[in-house]
Amino acid sequence: MKTRFLELSDVDKYAEDLFICCKHNPQITDYQGYLDVNDKEATLEAIKNYIEGRDSSIEAIMDNREEYIFGFVVYDNMRLTDDGNAAECHICTARDIWGKDFLNIYEEILNHSIFNVLYCIIPSRCRGAINLCKKLGFKKTGYIPNSIPYTNVKGEVKMFDELIYSWVKVGEDRVSATLPF
Repeated sequence: MKTRFLELSDVDKYAEDLFICCKHNPQITDYQGYLDVNDKEATLEAIKNYIEGRDSSIEAIMDNREEYIFGFVVYDNMRLTDDGNAAECHICTARDIWGKDFLNIYEEILNHSIFNVLYCIIPSRCRGAINLCKKLGFKKTGYIPNSIPYTNVKGEVKMFDELIYSWVKVGEDRVSATLPF
């Protein structure tokens, strides 16, 4: 497998793969969120917005021949300075690569990213995402109480805490870099 940053033309080429990744991760959006993982056009439009954004990009996990996308990392709210680089990240993976292999792939992506600090904001009910963050070395650094609406197992919309997890690159000097695209 390999990774590369997506371009706008990739959204049409890999539309089905990108949509499947989002469908396999329905908690990527909250009850009132702008992303509807059941609406392919809306999902692809949201992905295009990340690619076109001045402070965001998407790094995809692909097969070596670039025929399929198995998952991706969204870097959003990117901040790049001579003193270090930071971004919010979102991870979205197709079920096909869930497990130890995909964990190794994401560790590799994080360790080779231009970012010194990555953070994610996860609803407290998203246990899978929390466990993934912990396995990747993210540490809980805070929370926002009762701030995000999700549907619970009884079908009721309830407010949940948002947990803040941070990952800091260790063992290297701060990286100063320009955008990778």
